[in-house]
Amino acid sequence: MGNHQSSGGDTGSSADNIGRNLTIPTAIAFERKEMKRMASRVLAFKKMLANGDMALPQEADVSEMIANAMIAYRALEDASMRMGKVQQAYDGGVSVYDKDQTVGAN
Repeated sequence: MGNHQSSGGDTGSSADNIGRNLTIPTAIAFERKEMKRMASRVLAFKKMLANGDMALPQEADVSEMIANAMIAYRALEDASMRMGKVQQAYDGGVSVYDKDQTVGAN
């Protein structure tokens, strides 16, 4: 496995610290937990749209907004799963299901 070289400035992401003081498993866990938090916010946003809790212009296509919010949530589910697959490959193929990191897990 090659060394990771960070490019660009300090964005605050875990990837900026890989190879310096953060392990790959720790970075993956951090990013997956962030995805889970973001997914929760996306679902809350979708619920507010569905309940009419947001001021919207008259021409807003609410059903299209809700549909795209759900697609955004599913993209986060997929991204979280893919990062889990990165962890699995790192661990030599051992599958791990961590509810604290998995989008959609309770």
